[in-house]
Amino acid sequence: RRVHGGISLKTMNPANWTPEFSDLKAKLEKAEDELCFLKAVFDEYKSSNQEVEAHLNTQLVNLENSNKQLRKENEQMQAGYIAKIGELEKLVERLQTESQEYRFALEKANDELKALKEGK
Repeated sequence: RRVHGGISLKTMNPANWTPEFSDLKAKLEKAEDELCFLKAVFDEYKSSNQEVEAHLNTQLVNLENSNKQLRKENEQMQAGYIAKIGELEKLVERLQTESQEYRFALEKANDELKALKEGK
């Protein structure tokens, strides 16, 4: 008689199994089935999680690239606005100078007209 794990080979024969041992064997088989199911679910979750992580990483890279592009465009727009502001400031300065010159010319013309009227 050999003993394997504390159980004799005689008791390993299904014909000699007691109801308690049969229940334990059924529970063990059920637990093994549940374990296989849970392992499959876990593997599926892990696989799905990796797919989601890869998708999120791709979206993150796309957002970072988009953000870089938007920053570049923003810098170009700011440079354009700064250049335009400089042009407008020069135009305003030129128009103020011209306006002042016209004002002086108008005052001179008024003075001449006044002198002509008084000289009549």
